[in-house]
Amino acid sequence: LSVDLLPGASNDNRNYSLRVFPPAESEFSSAFVNRFAVGSNSGSTADFLLERRILVSGTLVDHNGAPVAGAVVTAKPATEVLWTVNREMRDWIAKFQFGTSITNEDGEFMLWLDKRLLERKGNYDLSFEPPFLSFAPQWSIQGLRINSNGTNGDDALFDLGEVQLPEPAFVRGTIVDGNGTPIPQAE
Repeated sequence: LSVDLLPGASNDNRNYSLRVFPPAESEFSSAFVNRFAVGSNSGSTADFLLERRILVSGTLVDHNGAPVAGAVVTAKPATEVLWTVNREMRDWIAKFQFGTSITNEDGEFMLWLDKRLLERKGNYDLSFEPPFLSFAPQWSIQGLRINSNGTNGDDALFDLGEVQLPEPAFVRGTIVDGNGTPIPQAE
């Protein structure tokens, strides 16, 4: 990434903040540089190297081990990460698009996720939402810390292996109003 910048005044530095938001499907990481200075004698170009993201993969299966096709897999920063940052950072995170994938017919999915998030190791919550009218339940993995586990020197892979959904539970009951009277045809 190369950025043209205005130099500072004669004896002063000009301070900048840099935030980079690559698309969620990009292999390049987001970047946040809180403050850097450009002096009066500095050039007008600053170069920043964006790290490669880690490709997180896995296979979603139901409680019987059958692949779940068409499920939406979404990554977001872990709640514990959000608790540790100030409002400005939370607002920045809210604008960012994190990885989303749809499982194929074999239940396989892939997401590009940042190795580091706000100067911390990547720590994500993953949610799994099966297709509408599926008998598979929604599920999530909280606080997933991603580290590469690639082989042959490939440090950009993290394989979750098989993610098994629990057995679904079906709940039946009667919907009532505030007085306890059943509401006809309520679902």
